Parts: sequence; C-alpha cells; structure tokens
Amino acid sequence: MQPIFKIVATAAGQAAGRDITALLSDRLLSIRITDKAGMDSDEAEISLDDRDGAVALPARGARLQISLGYQETGLTMLGSYRIDEVESSGPPQQITLCGRPADLSGTVKAVRRHAWENVSLAQVVKEIAQRNKLTPVCTMKARVERLDQVNESDIHFITRIARQYDATASVKAGKLLVVPRGGQAKSVSGKAIPLLVLRRADIKSWRYTLSDRNESGGVAVKSHNKKTGKTLEIIVPDKDNPSAPVRAARHSVPSAGRAGASAKGTLERNNRSTGTLTLDLAGRADIVAERKISLSGVKLGVDGQWVVDTITHDFSANGWSSSLELVISKAQLKKSRKPAKKKKPAKKLVSITA
Repeated sequence: MQPIFKIVATAAGQAAGRDITALLSDRLLSIRITDKAGMDSDEAEISLDDRDGAVALPARGARLQISLGYQETGLTMLGSYRIDEVESSGPPQQITLCGRPADLSGTVKAVRRHAWENVSLAQVVKEIAQRNKLTPVCTMKARVERLDQVNESDIHFITRIARQYDATASVKAGKLLVVPRGGQAKSVSGKAIPLLVLRRADIKSWRYTLSDRNESGGVAVKSHNKKTGKTLEIIVPDKDNPSAPVRAARHSVPSAGRAGASAKGTLERNNRSTGTLTLDLAGRADIVAERKISLSGVKLGVDGQWVVDTITHDFSANGWSSSLELVISKAQLKKSRKPAKKKKPAKKLVSITA
C-alpha cells in the first residue's frame, strides 16, 4: 500500500487552517509522531528540505494538524500540535519543526496555588478542567482528605496526583482525562475499544525482556499524622508474589488514605515494568497509547495481553512504520507467575535452566 500524509496549518490567533500538503510534497524529509501514556510527553517533529533556502521559518505558536494513512484506505488524523521549537541546520540545509499537543498551551501551564479537602478526585479534575476550558473525564473513584497545589502548574499537579493513584492524566480533543493505567476499554468519545490482535505476520521485528529487578511482595508507605504526631505504615501486599520482600517508599504522605493509594499505585507500576516488549510494524493509525493488544503466534511466554506505553510513527519517502513499546498487563503478569501445567508441548522445547 502507498503511504500518504496531510498537514493543515493554522497561524497563531486564527481559527481557519490551510492545507499545505501539496506545498510540502517535494520537500518533506520525515514526520515523527510520538504518543505516550501521559500528559505532556506527546510530540511531533517534521523535517523539511530547505535546499534553496526558500522555506520561511514559521512563527512559533502556529498549529499543525497531522494525518497519516494509505492511498488505498484513507487518512487518519493523529493530532494537532503547536509549534514550540524551530531549527535550521546544514549542510544539507533543512528545517525541523517540533510541536506538542495544541491542547496543552495556555493556562494549563500557569503556576497556581490551591487546596482541596474531603473531596473526590473527580471533583478536583472537574475544577481544574473548568478553569482551563476543558471537559473533565475522570473514571477514578478515589476520595482525598487533602490535596495541596503549591506553586505548581495544573499540568504538573494533575500528573503528579494521577501518578500517585496509578492513573494517567492527559489532554485530548479538548478533554482532561484522568483514567487508570493498564489499558483503556473506551475511547475519548466513550466508544468501546476492542482488543487488538497482532499476529506474527503483522510484526517486522520484536524484542521481549523479563526482569525481576522491580518485583516485590508488596509496598509500604508511611503516613504522618500532624494532629497526633504518630507515624503509620500502610502495606499493600502482592498476593500473587508473597515470597518476595516488601519494598518501602522513600517519601511519606499526609494521610492514611493517600498512603494506601500511593502504595497500590507503586506496586502496580513496579509490576508493569517487570515485562517489556518492543514491536516494529508497518504504519498503523489504529494503535494509540494505553490500548490493549493481544499477541498471537510469536512465542510461548510472549503471547498474551500487553498494554501500549508508547507508539512512535516514522513517515518518510521510504515508507511509514510504527514502533511500539509495551508493558505487561495484569492478566499476563498473573499468568506468567502461575506454575506451568504439565502437558505435552506442540514441539520439543530446549531447556537452558534444567
């Protein structure tokens, strides 16, 4: 299939955009788009051939809406990015434009001071979204005794708090989303996202790593009560890994509820990092960060459910490829810890540990 692209540019302060695809068709060197599970990690980079010096340096603040696809199946819009960095280099002479999601500009990066007491996390997300003219989406059911935003931007504050609850905070399509890590079942619009099955024939190359460096039998977090002066230790055990030692968090938190949530979140993050997988595929616009993927036909022990942590799209004259970084899902991790059932394998396996 023939890869194609489309770029619509909108000058800072203007609402209407202009399709500049034809203008860039003989100058485009590459497009790289990175989509990560998180708030401000997404980015786009466009490199242009400036062989005759005729490409004017664009003003920062302009927005670029980027779509990728195939001639045979059509285009998919991957995101709108605000140019925040422009670079000219040579030889060979070229211009590189870097941008981050357009929704992350403006008030969301302004430093603020605020405090909340005895509210739901959803209420905190709602207030932050409203003051940044965003629509709140929070599927977390947590309740917080106290939260303090002290000289922090909203983007930094909500990312920090979401991490404590093992959630991810992001801004997409005018919405502030705070949702649990570990794969999303619904899209931003609320539509169900089906499990994506990838077979060996879909994959150009893969690399699987299993490590027990971050494994633990649980996580302990201390909570200091200012009224009583006492310090409590909250332990969240890993019932599937009871023989491993309990890890102690470095920092204490102000309430027992926050301590429990922090311990649970740390345990989940550590568990996800025990298994990682990288895949190289032909360009795919239907794969986004936090999507669940089922691998089939690669290798026994690798096949199963994974969650996309990062996807990077690389588009050039040589084609379009998508590189995925995945973390192990809860279901896959639990499966890997179970003793293998004694059954005759489809083919004889070579054991290097027995």
